[in-house]
Amino acid sequence: SEEDLENLNRSLSLMDAHLLSKTKNTDVILFHEPSFVDYKSRVTPVQNGKVIFQQVEFKAPPEGTPEIFPHPIPEQVAKGNLGFSIGYRHMCWFFAGGMYEQPIMAGYKYYLRLDTDSYILSPLNYDIFELMEKGGYKYGFIEEAIQHDNPAVIEGLYDFTGATISGIPDGRMYYTNFEVGEVEFFTRDFYYMFFKRIEANGGIYTKRWGDAPIKYIGVNLFMFDQQKVAIKGFTYQHGAVYEL
Repeated sequence: SEEDLENLNRSLSLMDAHLLSKTKNTDVILFHEPSFVDYKSRVTPVQNGKVIFQQVEFKAPPEGTPEIFPHPIPEQVAKGNLGFSIGYRHMCWFFAGGMYEQPIMAGYKYYLRLDTDSYILSPLNYDIFELMEKGGYKYGFIEEAIQHDNPAVIEGLYDFTGATISGIPDGRMYYTNFEVGEVEFFTRDFYYMFFKRIEANGGIYTKRWGDAPIKYIGVNLFMFDQQKVAIKGFTYQHGAVYEL
């Protein structure tokens, strides 16, 4: 939509000024569906990196997937937000693990994910990827935004993955609209096998399991605490504003 494009261009401009200006030889990959082709010429270029457009085509969802998964919050339903489309659940699948299957990802050691409406409002006065490499970190997150997902959209997830047995708090999740990760961690045996089991279950589509709780479980099952780092030193907005 026009609003999405406006949000994307604002996000890109802020990222360019406040983050890319501190990094070296950084590519900005815009994953998009075929319908985005008509908008490509209207995307704001960045000065401190290279924009790469990468088209993604999603498979048909599992048989029995509802067109809309009902929204669990009555206030949202009252505002006309009736639930989560198949497109939304494609997004959950993509960021839970499908992104790492994209051939283009094989060329990178680290990635930073942002949504179209993720805004870096003040400068990071350091190279975020250098921080990851020098510290030996594999996952960076917004500590202040760790929260609990609605029970209606994680039904069965924690039992299926064994997270409850492992002592991982039920429903806990990272705010994955901003995350920094080591690509290899998410493509190697443990996390990848974990994701493929979830994918085969179909719960991302039939029960609306989101990428945020899936990531929280996978990272905390297979990563040492010292390999995780809270990203600090800037102001971030995705809905709420976080002074980090």
